Amino acid sequence: MIANNPLSPALTMKPLIFDRYILVSFVKTLLICLISFAGIFIVFDLSTRSGSFFKGELTRAEALLRMGKYYFLQLLPLVDQLTGIFLVFASVITISQIAKKNELTALYASGIAPIRTLRFVFVAAAVVVALATVNRECIIPMFAEEIAYATPDPTVIVNKKMDPKFDKNTGVFFLGDRAFGKEKKITNMRLRVPLDARSNVELAAAEGFYQPASANLPEGYLLKGVHSPASASQLATLRNEKGEPVLYTSKEYPKLLAPDECFIATQLNFDLLTEGKTELYSSTATKINGLRNISVNATKKRQVAVHSRLLQPAFDLCLVFIALPLVITYSQRNAFLAAGVCLAASGLFFVTVLGVQEVCVGTNLSPSLALWLPLAVFVPVAANLLKKLK
Repeated sequence: MIANNPLSPALTMKPLIFDRYILVSFVKTLLICLISFAGIFIVFDLSTRSGSFFKGELTRAEALLRMGKYYFLQLLPLVDQLTGIFLVFASVITISQIAKKNELTALYASGIAPIRTLRFVFVAAAVVVALATVNRECIIPMFAEEIAYATPDPTVIVNKKMDPKFDKNTGVFFLGDRAFGKEKKITNMRLRVPLDARSNVELAAAEGFYQPASANLPEGYLLKGVHSPASASQLATLRNEKGEPVLYTSKEYPKLLAPDECFIATQLNFDLLTEGKTELYSSTATKINGLRNISVNATKKRQVAVHSRLLQPAFDLCLVFIALPLVITYSQRNAFLAAGVCLAASGLFFVTVLGVQEVCVGTNLSPSLALWLPLAVFVPVAANLLKKLK
């Protein structure tokens, strides 16, 4: 009889009718939350820029297509950042609705433990977190430039604005106006190249083109239209302390460079040199490669961003494991009380995570320790809450 009992331990992972019922309710509520958020965001945003999509010589169908693409790209990172919040809202609403109909009481009277009613909700939450990770690591990086520099106005051509960058390996300081990703070109490129410990030479060129390493030249940038200093063609090749060329000039390399051209060797590739806003949307692998690059200044902010990205799935799951037990514990007393307690716990979790990140950036606290600290505090809390539901 025990073997045939649907609630026996041997069959606890088999989805029963109430499992499917709770799971379907959770998924439906989650989709409603996502669609409602997207709708509210689009309506409010359209109220200020609806006319921008119809500028230029676009047909109505083309304008609507452009509008759809624009909001799809804008919603991708927003949904990624709010995954944990959506899961909490879906949990609160689903369990509160079931408790309101006294269905939890009937389940408990049947001998079903509270933790058993949530098992497949946890599985669904884990699947959602996995899909959010795929979105974060694969989909968003594919459209990083379009997301960062998207504009609803088809008549406006947006190019990447280059922020100043310093090459830690060679000591070269890079400046430029605009970056064109397709051509890997930077306009009005300016460099400050160290001659020795006390002096440097400043170069200015009309354009700079990124070139990967070749048989004749290392990885770096070809400067065309060098107009400062005026005697750039007479400059000697500048070398670093190891004797490796940093600045190649036409004086010593006439077969490779024209009189108004120079070449600067650096391991700051085009993406690293012009990352700007796109750094927020790059993949974890790209962020880690940037930290390993000897030319990149591995600031605390970069290190915190990498550790935060690595632990984001764990943060989302931990939040769910805290929220669901609280909801199911307080929902039988009062649905509003359950929602309030759950949202307060979620707020405390987010404040702790963000606060630790800010403290880490401004102090000597290790990024790995700082980012693991919230999990070290909240995971035992979640485990204790789950234990009480057995």
